Amino acid sequence: MIASVAMGLTVDSSIHYLAGLKRELARGDGFGAALERTQQDVGSALLYANFALVAGFLVLTLSNFIPLVYFGVLSSVAMLGGLLGNLVVLPLLLNATGGMKVAQSHASST
Repeated sequence: MIASVAMGLTVDSSIHYLAGLKRELARGDGFGAALERTQQDVGSALLYANFALVAGFLVLTLSNFIPLVYFGVLSSVAMLGGLLGNLVVLPLLLNATGGMKVAQSHASST
């Protein structure tokens, strides 16, 4: 159950990040500039949203029911890991592999 919650929220954040990057690439300033603007705009929104979710799940640690406490802690840790992946690993991989450049050249040819 923890994995499904954490993966669902992480994939949702990844989709928002990639959609923001695609939107910035459409402006035509280059991949590096688009990645930087996406990191600033979408990245800050992801940060606030994930911290709010983590705080919400950490409320479960106040329970007397031990499995619920573990669920809250582990879900929060998993969401923080997903946030780290979306804000650090995803941009590094996109930059290293030139990901989304295909989408940029396709968008400019149509």
